[in-house]
Amino acid sequence: MSDPQENDRDPSRRASTVPWTRIFVSAALFLLAAGGATVYFVLRDQRAETDSAVADARQVAERFAVAFERARNEGARAVSPVDLRSLLCVREHGAFQNELATQRRRETTGTAEPARGDDLAIAVEDVSVSGDHGVVTLSGHQDGRSIQQDFSLVKEGTGWKVCGVYARRSTPVPTWQAPTTR
Repeated sequence: MSDPQENDRDPSRRASTVPWTRIFVSAALFLLAAGGATVYFVLRDQRAETDSAVADARQVAERFAVAFERARNEGARAVSPVDLRSLLCVREHGAFQNELATQRRRETTGTAEPARGDDLAIAVEDVSVSGDHGVVTLSGHQDGRSIQQDFSLVKEGTGWKVCGVYARRSTPVPTWQAPTTR
């Protein structure tokens, strides 16, 4: 019987295990590199999709900001209802139609609110997107004051739409009544 230490010293026996070790190490390195490359490309594609979604949402937000600014500064007739409606989510369409009718009635009857100081300048401050929802922050400047307001974004069909333009109150606003004297 041979001594185990003799096998370790036998060059023919050691040479037969070296190729298998090299093959195993090479295969492990290959799998590690392939896995790393796969993770890199998957994350890169997800980042590209997110960047594209933010860019698309920002484009809609920019168009909305221009229309909102124009309607505020020049009146309801300065904005195409078709263009503005295309920027609003479906949930806003009814309120938009009511607001548009009210503004036009005020303009034609001469009861429109008078302009208040300098024109309002509106810009898109920030856009964030997560899946099919997002938030746009608009900043405005008028008469030395700065104003910021958030609006919801929602993906409807293949495009982004602005929501939260027309606030709905869940409870009636209390009205002030003068005290009665007797």
